[in-house]
Amino acid sequence: MQAIELRKCNLEDISILRQVALQSYQEHYMYLWTDDQYAWWYMDRSFGEQSLLQQMNDPDSTFYFVLNHDEIVGFLKINRNRSFNETSAGECIELERLYLLKKVTNKGIGRVAVQMIIDKAKEDHVKTVWLKSMDTSKAVQFYEKIGFHITKTEILPFEGFKDEYRDIHVMRLDLTAH
Repeated sequence: MQAIELRKCNLEDISILRQVALQSYQEHYMYLWTDDQYAWWYMDRSFGEQSLLQQMNDPDSTFYFVLNHDEIVGFLKINRNRSFNETSAGECIELERLYLLKKVTNKGIGRVAVQMIIDKAKEDHVKTVWLKSMDTSKAVQFYEKIGFHITKTEILPFEGFKDEYRDIHVMRLDLTAH
């Protein structure tokens, strides 16, 4: 039986958050890059100590550890006040990241974590949850099973990113119909 919970990260958690982010990224995404140096550039840009400090100091962004039986097995990041198409900024949230360690993927933990975010969003009267997911990723089907749908596709601009992986889907879940 799973005991999944989300625990809000604080500034004292930066080193643990960075460790989990780097490990999960390396376990799942290194194949996207033409060379490891580009992947490390991206990881530093996204998960370097200064980058995480800046992100955590943004009052509209919140990081959560994903715990399974009190063990940190991943993290997610939520952004508030990011408008989505016709939905005003105050009525939607962005699920910017959901990264799990490889040892716990495909065990239902991600689904529970996303459902917790959806439930919290409903409590806060949010109308839309949106995110971006790479079109070649199994995550697209994962989010579609939860009820998200693709609204458009964008191109990732990063140097050193393999061309066949550049498409990223913008996905939306309408909570007023969910």
